[in-house]
Amino acid sequence: MTNEELDRTLLQTPKVIPSDGFVNATMRRLQAPPPIAFPWKSAWPGLAAWVIVLAWFLASLLLPTGAASDASGTFAMIYATIVTAAETIEAGWLSFALLLSLFSVVVSLRLTGKKASVAEVWGRL
Repeated sequence: MTNEELDRTLLQTPKVIPSDGFVNATMRRLQAPPPIAFPWKSAWPGLAAWVIVLAWFLASLLLPTGAASDASGTFAMIYATIVTAAETIEAGWLSFALLLSLFSVVVSLRLTGKKASVAEVWGRL
């Protein structure tokens, strides 16, 4: 079949036009679903744990050594273990990589015209 024959055949076939009902149904299905709500019920225990650990850490730093109990000595050992583990896995570089990734996501969203702040991106994670 040559190009001329193919063109002639295509010109002779009737045009197919979808009905209005089909177009409307298709457009309804293409609309974006509502956003998924953040699972706050699952996040509250983790947030509460972070607040408790932060309060414990600040209390151990602010209390004088004489007033501190054996618990602060235990905390100091746990803290030293965590710092040693962080140095072992090079947590500084890991933190830098995570912050750089977050920065690149925020910049790319702003360049595409979406106004995104770090807090909005962090909330989506």
